[in-house]
Amino acid sequence: MKTVIVPVKWLSVAATLFLPVFFSCAALAAGPDKTPAPNAADRADIVTIDRQGAGFIKRTKAGVTFLHDMHTTKLGAEAADCAACHGRTARDFFDWKMKGTTGLNETALRDAYHDACLSCHKKRTSEGKGAGPSVRDNNCARCHADKLPFKSAAMQVRMPLPLHSLHNTSPRIPPLAGQEKNCSNCHHTVVDKDSGALLLEKGKEQPCFTCHLQKKKENTPPAREAAHQTCLTCHVRLNMEGKAAGPSNCSTCHAVPLSRERKYSDGPRLERGQPDLAFIFAKSAQGEPLPGRMMAPALFNHASHEGVNNQCSACHHQRVDSCGKCHTINGEARADFITLYRTGHTDDPRAVVRLVREHADNALWSKGRTCTGCHRVTAMKTMDCAGCHRSATAVKTSPDNCLVCHVPFRPDAGTREGAGRLAAMPDENRSTLAMEAYRMRKTRETTQDFADIPEEVRISVLSAEYKPVLFQHRRLVKGLLQKAQESPLARAFHQGDLRMCASCHHNSTPSLSPPSCGSCHPRENPPAAARRTTLKAAYHQRCMSCHDSMQVKTPANTDCAGCHALRRPPEAERPNLEPASPAALVISGPGPAGAS
Repeated sequence: MKTVIVPVKWLSVAATLFLPVFFSCAALAAGPDKTPAPNAADRADIVTIDRQGAGFIKRTKAGVTFLHDMHTTKLGAEAADCAACHGRTARDFFDWKMKGTTGLNETALRDAYHDACLSCHKKRTSEGKGAGPSVRDNNCARCHADKLPFKSAAMQVRMPLPLHSLHNTSPRIPPLAGQEKNCSNCHHTVVDKDSGALLLEKGKEQPCFTCHLQKKKENTPPAREAAHQTCLTCHVRLNMEGKAAGPSNCSTCHAVPLSRERKYSDGPRLERGQPDLAFIFAKSAQGEPLPGRMMAPALFNHASHEGVNNQCSACHHQRVDSCGKCHTINGEARADFITLYRTGHTDDPRAVVRLVREHADNALWSKGRTCTGCHRVTAMKTMDCAGCHRSATAVKTSPDNCLVCHVPFRPDAGTREGAGRLAAMPDENRSTLAMEAYRMRKTRETTQDFADIPEEVRISVLSAEYKPVLFQHRRLVKGLLQKAQESPLARAFHQGDLRMCASCHHNSTPSLSPPSCGSCHPRENPPAAARRTTLKAAYHQRCMSCHDSMQVKTPANTDCAGCHALRRPPEAERPNLEPASPAALVISGPGPAGAS
Protein backbone atom coordinates (compact mmCIF):
# COMPACT_ATOMS: atom_id res chain seq x y z
CA MET A 1 0.00 0.00 0.00
CA LYS A 2 1.37 3.37 -0.98
CA THR A 3 0.74 6.28 1.34
CA VAL A 4 0.56 9.70 -0.34
CA ILE A 5 1.86 12.40 1.98
CA VAL A 6 1.78 16.10 1.25
CA PRO A 7 5.00 18.14 1.53
CA VAL A 8 4.85 21.06 3.87
CA LYS A 9 5.64 24.71 4.17
CA TRP A 10 4.85 27.00 7.07
CA LEU A 11 1.73 28.93 6.15
CA SER A 12 0.59 30.04 9.57
CA VAL A 13 1.78 29.51 13.10
CA ALA A 14 -0.88 29.73 15.73
CA ALA A 15 1.45 30.99 18.40
CA THR A 16 3.25 34.22 17.73
CA LEU A 17 6.36 32.68 19.24
CA PHE A 18 6.54 28.89 19.35
CA LEU A 19 8.93 26.07 19.98
CA PRO A 20 10.49 24.23 17.04
CA VAL A 21 7.97 21.90 15.51
CA PHE A 22 7.53 18.40 14.19
CA PHE A 23 5.40 17.27 11.29
CA SER A 24 2.56 15.54 13.11
CA CYS A 25 -0.68 16.62 14.71
CA ALA A 26 -1.76 13.42 16.41
CA ALA A 27 -1.95 13.43 20.19
CA LEU A 28 0.04 10.74 21.87
CA ALA A 29 -2.57 8.43 23.32
CA ALA A 30 -2.77 6.49 26.55
CA GLY A 31 -2.54 3.16 24.70
CA PRO A 32 -1.00 1.83 21.48
CA ASP A 33 -2.50 3.36 18.33
CA LYS A 34 -5.34 5.00 20.24
CA THR A 35 -5.46 8.72 19.50
CA PRO A 36 -7.93 10.54 21.73
CA ALA A 37 -10.02 13.41 20.49
CA PRO A 38 -8.16 16.71 20.99
CA ASN A 39 -9.16 18.81 23.93
CA ALA A 40 -12.05 21.08 22.98
CA ALA A 41 -10.54 23.93 25.04
CA ASP A 42 -8.52 26.55 23.18
CA ARG A 43 -4.79 25.95 23.29
CA ALA A 44 -1.59 27.97 23.24
CA ASP A 45 0.63 25.25 21.76
CA ILE A 46 -0.94 24.96 18.31
CA VAL A 47 1.42 24.93 15.35
CA THR A 48 -0.28 24.86 11.96
CA ILE A 49 1.69 23.35 9.08
CA ASP A 50 0.45 23.71 5.52
CA ARG A 51 2.05 23.01 2.18
CA GLN A 52 0.92 26.14 0.33
CA GLY A 53 3.46 28.10 -1.68
CA ALA A 54 5.38 28.13 -4.91
CA GLY A 55 7.38 25.02 -5.67
CA PHE A 56 5.29 22.62 -3.57
CA ILE A 57 3.39 19.76 -5.08
CA LYS A 58 -0.34 19.87 -5.60
CA ARG A 59 -2.40 19.82 -2.43
CA THR A 60 -4.22 16.57 -1.73
CA LYS A 61 -4.74 16.81 2.03
CA ALA A 62 -5.55 19.42 4.64
CA GLY A 63 -2.72 21.00 6.60
CA VAL A 64 -1.44 19.46 9.81
CA THR A 65 -1.86 20.86 13.31
CA PHE A 66 0.81 19.86 15.76
CA LEU A 67 0.14 20.16 19.51
CA HIS A 68 3.61 20.70 20.89
CA ASP A 69 2.95 20.63 24.64
CA MET A 70 0.87 17.49 24.32
CA HIS A 71 3.80 15.69 22.71
CA THR A 72 6.53 16.94 25.04
CA THR A 73 4.41 16.17 28.10
CA LYS A 74 3.80 12.63 26.94
CA LEU A 75 7.43 12.06 26.01
CA GLY A 76 8.55 13.38 29.41
CA ALA A 77 12.23 12.78 30.11
CA GLU A 78 12.78 11.68 26.52
CA ALA A 79 12.11 15.24 25.38
CA ALA A 80 13.81 17.06 28.27
CA ASP A 81 16.76 18.20 26.17
CA CYS A 82 14.74 18.55 22.94
CA ALA A 83 17.43 16.51 21.17
CA ALA A 84 14.90 13.87 20.14
CA CYS A 85 13.77 16.16 17.36
CA HIS A 86 16.07 19.18 17.27
CA GLY A 87 19.76 19.64 16.61
CA ARG A 88 22.13 22.50 17.33
CA THR A 89 23.41 25.43 15.31
CA ALA A 90 27.05 26.42 14.85
CA ARG A 91 26.73 28.71 17.91
CA ASP A 92 25.30 25.84 19.98
CA PHE A 93 21.74 27.21 19.92
CA PHE A 94 18.77 24.96 19.32
CA ASP A 95 18.14 24.58 15.62
CA TRP A 96 14.84 26.11 14.66
CA LYS A 97 13.97 23.31 12.26
CA MET A 98 13.55 19.65 12.93
CA LYS A 99 16.91 17.96 12.64
CA GLY A 100 17.68 16.39 9.32
CA THR A 101 15.41 18.69 7.31
CA THR A 102 17.73 21.57 6.41
CA GLY A 103 18.39 22.06 2.70
CA LEU A 104 16.04 19.31 1.49
CA ASN A 105 13.84 19.59 -1.58
CA GLU A 106 10.12 19.13 -1.22
CA THR A 107 10.01 15.39 -1.78
CA ALA A 108 12.93 14.68 0.54
CA LEU A 109 11.48 17.03 3.14
CA ARG A 110 8.17 15.18 3.06
CA ASP A 111 9.87 11.84 3.48
CA ALA A 112 12.13 13.12 6.27
CA TYR A 113 9.22 14.37 8.35
CA HIS A 114 7.24 11.20 7.89
CA ASP A 115 10.18 8.95 8.57
CA ALA A 116 10.88 10.78 11.84
CA CYS A 117 7.31 11.09 13.11
CA LEU A 118 5.94 7.74 12.01
CA SER A 119 9.03 5.82 13.09
CA CYS A 120 8.69 7.36 16.56
CA HIS A 121 5.02 6.37 16.70
CA LYS A 122 5.92 2.82 15.58
CA LYS A 123 8.71 2.51 18.13
CA ARG A 124 6.54 3.68 21.03
CA THR A 125 3.73 1.37 19.97
CA SER A 126 6.08 -1.64 19.98
CA GLU A 127 7.17 -0.65 23.49
CA GLY A 128 3.57 -0.51 24.70
CA LYS A 129 3.65 3.26 25.16
CA GLY A 130 1.12 5.78 23.99
CA ALA A 131 1.63 6.90 20.42
CA GLY A 132 -0.04 8.68 17.55
CA PRO A 133 -1.21 7.14 14.25
CA SER A 134 0.98 4.85 12.20
CA VAL A 135 1.13 3.88 8.54
CA ARG A 136 -0.98 0.80 9.10
CA ASP A 137 -3.88 2.97 10.25
CA ASN A 138 -4.39 4.00 6.61
CA ASN A 139 -6.15 7.11 7.87
CA CYS A 140 -4.39 10.28 6.80
CA ALA A 141 -7.24 12.42 8.20
CA ARG A 142 -6.12 11.68 11.75
CA CYS A 143 -3.32 14.17 11.13
CA HIS A 144 -4.62 16.05 8.10
CA ALA A 145 -7.90 17.17 9.67
CA ASP A 146 -10.04 19.80 7.92
CA LYS A 147 -11.83 20.89 11.11
CA LEU A 148 -10.59 20.99 14.68
CA PRO A 149 -12.61 21.41 17.90
CA PHE A 150 -10.22 24.05 19.26
CA LYS A 151 -8.47 27.20 18.17
CA SER A 152 -5.36 29.05 19.16
CA ALA A 153 -5.36 30.97 22.44
CA ALA A 154 -1.69 31.93 22.16
CA MET A 155 -0.67 35.43 23.14
CA GLN A 156 2.35 37.35 21.94
CA VAL A 157 5.19 37.15 24.41
CA ARG A 158 6.72 40.39 25.61
CA MET A 159 9.51 40.86 28.13
CA PRO A 160 8.10 43.01 30.95
CA LEU A 161 10.69 44.91 32.91
CA PRO A 162 10.16 43.00 36.19
CA LEU A 163 10.87 39.78 34.29
CA HIS A 164 13.86 41.44 32.66
CA SER A 165 15.17 42.44 36.09
CA LEU A 166 14.77 38.85 37.28
CA HIS A 167 17.12 37.73 34.50
CA ASN A 168 19.45 40.68 34.90
CA THR A 169 20.09 39.95 38.58
CA SER A 170 20.01 36.14 38.47
CA PRO A 171 23.14 34.40 39.85
CA ARG A 172 22.36 31.50 37.50
CA ILE A 173 23.13 33.73 34.49
CA PRO A 174 26.73 34.84 35.08
CA PRO A 175 28.37 37.49 32.86
CA LEU A 176 30.36 36.31 29.90
CA ALA A 177 34.14 36.48 30.05
CA GLY A 178 35.37 40.06 30.22
CA GLN A 179 31.91 41.50 30.95
CA GLU A 180 30.75 43.28 34.10
CA LYS A 181 27.08 42.40 33.70
CA ASN A 182 25.21 39.56 32.06
CA CYS A 183 23.51 41.78 29.45
CA SER A 184 25.61 40.28 26.66
CA ASN A 185 24.18 36.81 27.34
CA CYS A 186 21.11 37.97 25.41
CA HIS A 187 21.92 41.36 23.88
CA HIS A 188 24.54 41.85 21.18
CA THR A 189 25.23 44.65 18.75
CA VAL A 190 28.20 43.41 16.71
CA VAL A 191 29.64 40.12 15.50
CA ASP A 192 33.35 39.50 15.96
CA LYS A 193 34.82 38.96 12.49
CA ASP A 194 37.47 36.51 13.68
CA SER A 195 35.61 34.31 16.16
CA GLY A 196 32.04 34.93 15.04
CA ALA A 197 31.09 35.65 18.67
CA LEU A 198 28.21 37.99 19.39
CA LEU A 199 29.47 41.03 21.29
CA LEU A 200 27.78 43.91 23.06
CA GLU A 201 28.84 47.54 23.00
CA LYS A 202 28.14 48.95 26.46
CA GLY A 203 25.38 51.55 26.55
CA LYS A 204 24.07 50.56 23.13
CA GLU A 205 21.70 47.76 24.16
CA GLN A 206 18.61 47.55 21.98
CA PRO A 207 15.40 45.49 22.06
CA CYS A 208 15.50 42.24 20.13
CA PHE A 209 13.15 43.51 17.42
CA THR A 210 15.47 46.39 16.49
CA CYS A 211 17.52 43.93 14.44
CA HIS A 212 15.44 40.75 14.46
CA LEU A 213 12.42 41.50 12.31
CA GLN A 214 9.44 39.33 11.41
CA LYS A 215 11.31 37.87 8.46
CA LYS A 216 14.93 36.92 8.06
CA LYS A 217 17.13 39.77 6.83
CA GLU A 218 20.44 38.74 5.34
CA ASN A 219 22.17 36.70 8.08
CA THR A 220 19.96 37.95 10.91
CA PRO A 221 17.32 35.40 11.94
CA PRO A 222 13.72 36.56 12.48
CA ALA A 223 12.58 37.55 15.97
CA ARG A 224 10.58 34.37 16.49
CA GLU A 225 13.56 32.18 15.79
CA ALA A 226 16.09 34.31 17.70
CA ALA A 227 13.90 34.48 20.81
CA HIS A 228 13.37 30.74 20.95
CA GLN A 229 16.97 29.92 20.25
CA THR A 230 18.26 32.23 22.98
CA CYS A 231 15.62 31.65 25.64
CA LEU A 232 15.06 27.93 25.21
CA THR A 233 18.74 27.07 24.93
CA CYS A 234 19.35 28.71 28.31
CA HIS A 235 16.21 27.35 29.98
CA VAL A 236 16.81 23.76 28.87
CA ARG A 237 20.50 23.88 29.79
CA LEU A 238 19.72 25.09 33.32
CA ASN A 239 16.98 22.49 33.72
CA MET A 240 19.34 19.72 32.62
CA GLU A 241 21.83 20.96 35.23
CA GLY A 242 19.16 20.68 37.91
CA LYS A 243 18.85 24.44 38.37
CA ALA A 244 15.70 26.52 38.48
CA ALA A 245 14.93 28.10 35.12
CA GLY A 246 12.19 29.50 32.98
CA PRO A 247 9.65 27.42 31.05
CA SER A 248 10.42 25.29 28.04
CA ASN A 249 6.84 24.65 26.96
CA CYS A 250 4.50 26.80 24.87
CA SER A 251 1.59 27.47 27.18
CA THR A 252 3.50 28.89 30.15
CA CYS A 253 4.71 31.81 28.06
CA HIS A 254 2.00 32.15 25.44
CA ALA A 255 -1.11 31.54 27.54
CA VAL A 256 -0.27 34.01 30.33
CA PRO A 257 -0.18 37.79 29.76
CA LEU A 258 3.21 38.17 31.44
CA SER A 259 3.47 41.83 30.46
CA ARG A 260 0.40 42.66 32.56
CA GLU A 261 1.22 40.78 35.75
CA ARG A 262 3.37 43.38 37.44
CA LYS A 263 4.37 46.99 36.92
CA TYR A 264 7.94 48.14 36.44
CA SER A 265 7.76 49.91 39.81
CA ASP A 266 7.79 46.45 41.42
CA GLY A 267 11.42 45.92 40.41
CA PRO A 268 14.72 47.85 40.28
CA ARG A 269 15.22 50.50 37.65
CA LEU A 270 16.81 49.32 34.42
CA GLU A 271 19.82 51.58 33.92
CA ARG A 272 20.90 52.46 30.42
CA GLY A 273 22.08 56.00 30.91
CA GLN A 274 18.58 57.44 30.48
CA PRO A 275 17.83 60.86 32.03
CA ASP A 276 15.25 61.44 34.74
CA LEU A 277 13.94 64.45 32.81
CA ALA A 278 14.32 65.08 29.11
CA PHE A 279 13.26 67.51 26.40
CA ILE A 280 11.43 66.30 23.32
CA PHE A 281 12.16 68.92 20.70
CA ALA A 282 12.01 69.35 16.95
CA LYS A 283 14.81 68.63 14.53
CA SER A 284 14.78 69.32 10.84
CA ALA A 285 14.69 66.57 8.23
CA GLN A 286 17.46 66.37 5.63
CA GLY A 287 18.84 69.74 6.66
CA GLU A 288 15.61 71.64 5.99
CA PRO A 289 15.26 74.72 8.24
CA LEU A 290 12.85 74.65 11.18
CA PRO A 291 9.95 77.11 11.31
CA GLY A 292 10.73 80.45 12.90
CA ARG A 293 8.13 79.95 15.65
CA MET A 294 6.84 76.70 17.12
CA MET A 295 5.77 75.14 20.39
CA ALA A 296 8.25 75.07 23.23
CA PRO A 297 9.98 71.70 23.71
CA ALA A 298 7.95 69.09 25.55
CA LEU A 299 9.31 68.38 29.02
CA PHE A 300 9.17 64.64 29.59
CA ASN A 301 9.48 63.06 33.03
CA HIS A 302 11.20 59.86 31.98
CA ALA A 303 11.60 58.48 35.51
CA SER A 304 7.92 58.73 36.40
CA HIS A 305 6.84 57.14 33.11
CA GLU A 306 9.16 54.19 33.74
CA GLY A 307 7.17 53.49 36.89
CA VAL A 308 3.90 52.96 35.01
CA ASN A 309 5.13 51.04 31.95
CA ASN A 310 6.13 47.42 31.79
CA GLN A 311 8.61 47.77 28.98
CA CYS A 312 10.64 50.36 27.12
CA SER A 313 8.84 49.49 23.89
CA ALA A 314 5.67 51.15 25.19
CA CYS A 315 7.29 54.30 23.78
CA HIS A 316 10.48 53.17 22.06
CA HIS A 317 8.73 50.98 19.56
CA GLN A 318 11.66 50.29 17.23
CA ARG A 319 14.86 51.18 19.04
CA VAL A 320 15.87 52.81 22.33
CA ASP A 321 16.74 56.32 21.26
CA SER A 322 15.37 59.84 21.53
CA CYS A 323 12.09 60.42 19.68
CA GLY A 324 13.58 63.21 17.57
CA LYS A 325 16.35 60.93 16.32
CA CYS A 326 13.93 59.34 13.84
CA HIS A 327 10.81 61.50 13.99
CA THR A 328 11.65 64.97 12.74
CA ILE A 329 9.42 67.99 12.36
CA ASN A 330 9.03 67.33 8.63
CA GLY A 331 9.07 63.53 8.64
CA GLU A 332 11.51 61.13 7.01
CA ALA A 333 11.18 57.93 5.01
CA ARG A 334 13.02 55.87 7.64
CA ALA A 335 10.24 56.75 10.11
CA ASP A 336 7.41 56.26 7.59
CA PHE A 337 7.10 60.06 7.45
CA ILE A 338 5.59 60.08 10.93
CA THR A 339 6.41 63.51 12.24
CA LEU A 340 7.39 64.38 15.78
CA TYR A 341 3.99 66.00 16.28
CA ARG A 342 2.17 62.79 15.38
CA THR A 343 4.20 60.73 17.86
CA GLY A 344 2.91 62.90 20.67
CA HIS A 345 -0.63 63.72 19.64
CA THR A 346 -3.68 61.70 18.65
CA ASP A 347 -5.56 63.82 16.15
CA ASP A 348 -8.82 61.89 16.53
CA PRO A 349 -9.60 61.47 20.25
CA ARG A 350 -12.89 59.72 19.45
CA ALA A 351 -10.94 57.01 17.64
CA VAL A 352 -9.19 56.28 20.95
CA VAL A 353 -12.59 56.08 22.67
CA ARG A 354 -13.75 53.51 20.11
CA LEU A 355 -10.43 51.67 20.39
CA VAL A 356 -10.70 51.22 24.15
CA ARG A 357 -14.30 50.06 23.93
CA GLU A 358 -13.53 47.49 21.23
CA HIS A 359 -9.97 46.41 22.07
CA ALA A 360 -9.40 47.37 25.69
CA ASP A 361 -6.51 44.97 26.27
CA ASN A 362 -4.44 46.05 23.28
CA ALA A 363 -5.32 49.73 23.12
CA LEU A 364 -1.84 50.97 23.96
CA TRP A 365 -0.33 48.98 21.10
CA SER A 366 -2.14 50.75 18.28
CA LYS A 367 -3.67 54.23 18.24
CA GLY A 368 -2.94 54.65 21.91
CA ARG A 369 0.81 54.74 21.30
CA THR A 370 1.18 58.49 21.36
CA CYS A 371 1.55 60.75 24.38
CA THR A 372 -2.01 62.08 24.34
CA GLY A 373 -3.36 58.75 23.13
CA CYS A 374 -1.74 56.89 26.02
CA HIS A 375 -3.07 59.45 28.50
CA ARG A 376 -6.60 59.04 27.13
CA VAL A 377 -6.39 55.25 27.10
CA THR A 378 -5.12 55.27 30.69
CA ALA A 379 -7.94 57.56 31.80
CA MET A 380 -10.58 55.48 30.05
CA LYS A 381 -9.27 52.21 31.51
CA THR A 382 -9.08 53.60 35.06
CA MET A 383 -12.40 53.03 36.78
CA ASP A 384 -12.31 56.30 38.76
CA CYS A 385 -11.74 58.29 35.56
CA ALA A 386 -13.75 56.30 33.03
CA GLY A 387 -17.08 57.93 33.83
CA CYS A 388 -15.94 61.20 32.26
CA HIS A 389 -13.29 60.06 29.80
CA ARG A 390 -15.22 57.26 28.11
CA SER A 391 -17.77 59.75 26.92
CA ALA A 392 -17.04 60.92 23.39
CA THR A 393 -18.14 64.44 24.35
CA ALA A 394 -15.67 64.64 27.23
CA VAL A 395 -12.43 64.29 25.29
CA LYS A 396 -12.00 67.92 24.33
CA THR A 397 -8.57 69.35 25.03
CA SER A 398 -8.13 72.71 26.69
CA PRO A 399 -5.36 75.00 25.37
CA ASP A 400 -4.07 75.14 28.94
CA ASN A 401 -3.24 71.43 28.71
CA CYS A 402 -0.53 72.19 26.14
CA LEU A 403 1.45 74.14 28.74
CA VAL A 404 1.58 71.12 31.04
CA CYS A 405 4.13 69.53 28.68
CA HIS A 406 5.30 72.42 26.49
CA VAL A 407 6.87 74.55 29.21
CA PRO A 408 8.06 78.00 28.00
CA PHE A 409 11.08 77.86 30.30
CA ARG A 410 12.85 80.76 28.56
CA PRO A 411 11.98 83.39 25.90
CA ASP A 412 13.57 81.55 22.96
CA ALA A 413 12.12 78.14 23.89
CA GLY A 414 9.72 78.14 20.94
CA THR A 415 12.07 79.53 18.30
CA ARG A 416 14.32 78.05 15.66
CA GLU A 417 17.37 79.49 17.41
CA GLY A 418 16.33 78.07 20.78
CA ALA A 419 15.87 74.59 19.32
CA GLY A 420 19.30 74.80 17.73
CA ARG A 421 20.96 75.78 21.00
CA LEU A 422 19.15 72.98 22.80
CA ALA A 423 20.32 70.42 20.24
CA ALA A 424 23.92 71.61 20.51
CA MET A 425 24.03 71.29 24.31
CA PRO A 426 25.89 68.42 25.97
CA ASP A 427 23.54 65.86 27.50
CA GLU A 428 24.46 66.84 31.07
CA ASN A 429 23.68 70.52 30.45
CA ARG A 430 20.39 69.63 28.80
CA SER A 431 19.39 67.48 31.80
CA THR A 432 20.19 70.36 34.17
CA LEU A 433 18.09 72.74 32.09
CA ALA A 434 15.23 70.21 32.08
CA MET A 435 15.29 70.11 35.87
CA GLU A 436 15.04 73.92 35.99
CA ALA A 437 12.14 73.86 33.55
CA TYR A 438 10.40 71.20 35.64
CA ARG A 439 10.50 73.48 38.68
CA MET A 440 8.97 76.29 36.60
CA ARG A 441 6.11 74.14 35.32
CA LYS A 442 2.65 75.33 36.25
CA THR A 443 1.38 72.89 38.87
CA ARG A 444 -1.09 73.39 41.68
CA GLU A 445 -3.73 71.50 43.56
CA THR A 446 -7.21 71.49 42.12
CA THR A 447 -9.29 73.36 44.66
CA GLN A 448 -12.87 74.44 44.79
CA ASP A 449 -14.97 76.48 47.21
CA PHE A 450 -17.69 73.93 47.79
CA ALA A 451 -20.02 76.60 49.14
CA ASP A 452 -20.36 77.80 45.53
CA ILE A 453 -21.55 74.37 44.38
CA PRO A 454 -25.23 73.45 44.84
CA GLU A 455 -25.62 70.65 47.31
CA GLU A 456 -28.55 69.15 45.39
CA VAL A 457 -29.96 69.61 41.92
CA ARG A 458 -33.63 68.88 41.39
CA ILE A 459 -34.30 67.12 38.07
CA SER A 460 -37.99 66.97 37.27
CA VAL A 461 -38.13 66.21 33.56
CA LEU A 462 -40.17 63.05 34.31
CA SER A 463 -42.28 64.58 37.07
CA ALA A 464 -45.55 63.49 35.44
CA GLU A 465 -44.73 59.82 36.13
CA TYR A 466 -42.03 59.96 38.79
CA LYS A 467 -41.04 62.13 41.69
CA PRO A 468 -38.17 64.53 40.91
CA VAL A 469 -34.59 63.22 41.20
CA LEU A 470 -32.57 64.90 43.94
CA PHE A 471 -29.09 64.71 42.40
CA GLN A 472 -26.33 64.90 45.06
CA HIS A 473 -24.28 67.41 43.09
CA ARG A 474 -21.81 68.59 45.72
CA ARG A 475 -21.01 65.09 46.94
CA LEU A 476 -20.25 63.98 43.38
CA VAL A 477 -17.89 66.91 42.72
CA LYS A 478 -16.07 66.30 46.01
CA GLY A 479 -15.60 62.65 45.13
CA LEU A 480 -14.23 63.40 41.66
CA LEU A 481 -11.79 66.01 42.95
CA GLN A 482 -10.55 63.65 45.64
CA LYS A 483 -9.89 60.89 43.11
CA ALA A 484 -8.11 63.36 40.83
CA GLN A 485 -5.69 64.32 43.60
CA GLU A 486 -4.69 60.66 43.99
CA SER A 487 -3.47 60.40 40.38
CA PRO A 488 -0.32 62.21 39.15
CA LEU A 489 -1.74 62.21 35.63
CA ALA A 490 -5.03 63.74 36.76
CA ARG A 491 -3.26 66.32 38.92
CA ALA A 492 -1.21 67.45 35.95
CA PHE A 493 -4.14 67.93 33.57
CA HIS A 494 -7.00 68.93 35.91
CA GLN A 495 -5.55 72.21 37.01
CA GLY A 496 -8.56 74.47 36.43
CA ASP A 497 -11.07 74.80 39.25
CA LEU A 498 -13.92 74.14 36.85
CA ARG A 499 -12.26 71.47 34.69
CA MET A 500 -14.29 68.69 36.27
CA CYS A 501 -17.52 70.46 35.37
CA ALA A 502 -16.89 69.97 31.66
CA SER A 503 -17.73 66.29 31.89
CA CYS A 504 -21.46 67.00 32.27
CA HIS A 505 -21.60 70.65 31.18
CA HIS A 506 -19.76 69.74 28.02
CA ASN A 507 -20.71 72.52 25.62
CA SER A 508 -20.71 75.57 27.86
CA THR A 509 -18.02 77.93 29.06
CA PRO A 510 -16.68 76.81 32.46
CA SER A 511 -18.66 78.68 35.06
CA LEU A 512 -20.11 78.29 38.55
CA SER A 513 -23.51 79.00 37.05
CA PRO A 514 -23.60 77.06 33.76
CA PRO A 515 -26.75 77.04 31.64
CA SER A 516 -29.23 74.30 32.40
CA CYS A 517 -29.24 71.14 30.31
CA GLY A 518 -32.64 72.17 28.94
CA SER A 519 -31.15 75.25 27.29
CA CYS A 520 -29.63 72.96 24.64
CA HIS A 521 -31.59 69.70 24.93
CA PRO A 522 -35.31 70.08 24.05
CA ARG A 523 -38.06 68.24 25.88
CA GLU A 524 -39.67 66.97 22.70
CA ASN A 525 -38.18 65.44 19.56
CA PRO A 526 -36.90 68.35 17.47
CA PRO A 527 -37.28 68.73 13.70
CA ALA A 528 -34.75 66.78 11.67
CA ALA A 529 -33.05 70.01 10.61
CA ALA A 530 -32.17 70.80 14.22
CA ARG A 531 -31.61 67.29 15.50
CA ARG A 532 -30.48 67.20 19.12
CA THR A 533 -30.74 64.68 21.91
CA THR A 534 -33.88 65.24 23.93
CA LEU A 535 -33.57 66.25 27.55
CA LYS A 536 -34.79 62.92 28.86
CA ALA A 537 -32.34 60.99 26.66
CA ALA A 538 -29.45 63.32 27.54
CA TYR A 539 -29.94 62.78 31.28
CA HIS A 540 -30.17 59.02 30.91
CA GLN A 541 -27.22 58.73 28.52
CA ARG A 542 -24.96 60.80 30.72
CA CYS A 543 -25.89 59.22 34.05
CA MET A 544 -26.17 55.62 32.91
CA SER A 545 -22.98 55.63 30.83
CA CYS A 546 -21.07 57.06 33.78
CA HIS A 547 -22.46 54.39 36.10
CA ASP A 548 -21.50 51.69 33.60
CA SER A 549 -17.95 52.97 33.10
CA MET A 550 -17.32 53.41 36.83
CA GLN A 551 -19.02 50.07 37.62
CA VAL A 552 -21.62 51.62 39.91
CA LYS A 553 -23.80 48.71 40.98
CA THR A 554 -26.55 50.64 42.77
CA PRO A 555 -28.80 51.88 41.37
CA ALA A 556 -28.86 49.54 38.40
CA ASN A 557 -29.63 51.01 34.99
CA THR A 558 -32.84 49.00 34.88
CA ASP A 559 -33.97 50.20 38.30
CA CYS A 560 -35.97 53.32 37.43
CA ALA A 561 -37.26 53.78 40.97
CA GLY A 562 -33.70 53.67 42.29
CA CYS A 563 -33.22 57.25 41.11
CA HIS A 564 -36.74 58.64 40.85
CA ALA A 565 -39.51 57.07 42.93
CA LEU A 566 -42.87 56.38 41.34
CA ARG A 567 -45.40 59.11 41.88
CA ARG A 568 -48.62 57.74 43.45
CA PRO A 569 -51.77 58.92 41.65
CA PRO A 570 -53.98 61.50 43.44
CA GLU A 571 -56.52 60.18 45.97
CA ALA A 572 -59.50 60.86 43.74
CA GLU A 573 -57.95 58.87 40.87
CA ARG A 574 -57.11 55.77 42.87
CA PRO A 575 -59.36 52.76 42.21
CA ASN A 576 -61.49 51.68 45.21
CA LEU A 577 -60.13 48.27 46.04
CA GLU A 578 -61.50 48.10 49.65
CA PRO A 579 -64.00 45.23 50.28
CA ALA A 580 -67.69 46.22 50.75
CA SER A 581 -69.17 46.28 54.24
CA PRO A 582 -70.87 42.96 55.20
CA ALA A 583 -73.97 44.88 56.34
CA ALA A 584 -74.44 46.14 52.83
CA LEU A 585 -74.41 42.73 51.26
CA VAL A 586 -77.68 41.76 49.62
CA ILE A 587 -78.36 38.10 49.07
CA SER A 588 -81.10 37.33 46.60
CA GLY A 589 -82.90 34.00 46.28
CA PRO A 590 -84.91 31.75 48.59
CA GLY A 591 -83.94 31.82 52.26
CA PRO A 592 -83.57 28.89 54.62
CA ALA A 593 -86.55 26.79 55.63
CA GLY A 594 -88.84 28.50 58.11
CA ALA A 595 -87.81 31.97 57.12
CA SER A 596 -90.54 34.48 56.53
